[in-house]
Amino acid sequence: MPRINNREIDHSQGHAFLHNGQVFYSPNSSRRIIVPDRPGPSSRYRFHKKDALWERFHDPQWWTEEYCFLSFVPLRPSFEGDTFGSLRDILSFVIGPDSDNRFYLREDKAAEWTQLQDWLFYISALLEQTIDTYPSLKPIPPSFLGFQKRFTSLRSARIGATISRDWFVIWMGLLSFKIAAVSDWFNLLAEKDIPQIWLNDFGRSSVCNFSKNCPRAGIILDWLNTDKNLKKPPVEWFTSHHVPVWYPWTQDHINACSRPQFAYLRPPIEAIQMVTTLSPLTIHATSILRTACNGEYQPVHKGQYGPTCCDECERTHVPEGIQCHSESIR
Repeated sequence: MPRINNREIDHSQGHAFLHNGQVFYSPNSSRRIIVPDRPGPSSRYRFHKKDALWERFHDPQWWTEEYCFLSFVPLRPSFEGDTFGSLRDILSFVIGPDSDNRFYLREDKAAEWTQLQDWLFYISALLEQTIDTYPSLKPIPPSFLGFQKRFTSLRSARIGATISRDWFVIWMGLLSFKIAAVSDWFNLLAEKDIPQIWLNDFGRSSVCNFSKNCPRAGIILDWLNTDKNLKKPPVEWFTSHHVPVWYPWTQDHINACSRPQFAYLRPPIEAIQMVTTLSPLTIHATSILRTACNGEYQPVHKGQYGPTCCDECERTHVPEGIQCHSESIR
């Protein structure tokens, strides 16, 4: 597994929210998300053909070993460069009708996509041979979705080509997930006779762009819930690659953060306190907030105000030194 030497997290972009009375926190994203139900012991297979739509994988899911790589799926992929350039323009390459009155992706374009698919399969297989990568389940090939088929209408052919093209983005996410775990991936692949000119262009693609300029789907990760038989990446591995990560913030997590090895995961008091000004509180969330704020948080009745509060914050007592929301937006 990749070594994480820096067990620190930048919490400057931290954001907390309530979901069904449960506090969730992200150290690196303020994106609004819907928290799905936790997966059961046997996860549903997610790559059936009818489910193979890129837009189905834009939202973060709870961590599972099989589908962890989906956290790296890019939300705004770039098809610039030679490696993925064949994916840019597709509609003008959908032609027909042929002698059988069928419509299809032009054969030279389909051949380019087949070659790209083969390259991605091969690169993935090579990376999986290293001891550094995390295990994952492979998605179905883009060719399964119809870019080599012939259709009865131009519209159907265009839809098939578009769905197939978009599915390459899921494979980009898989390779990003593998590349992120292998620090010397370039030399490793070069030693396997992958042409360096191809690797140079590949290295400039969205697959290898781990900056804020390449937003990714992200993941919901309960770092306290571990299974010794599974290989779960730490929170800081995701944040170091600018992959958004969210985790629950419960009494158990608060207790764990009193230990030095988990202290760096404690959210700033301000981030937790902000939840009180934006969401109605449940008994459970109030208890968590009080503990997270070192006992300083005290909900009060309507008409009673804290020392820095305003009329709009009348539900909430704000501790000394913490701005209320009206001050923060002036």
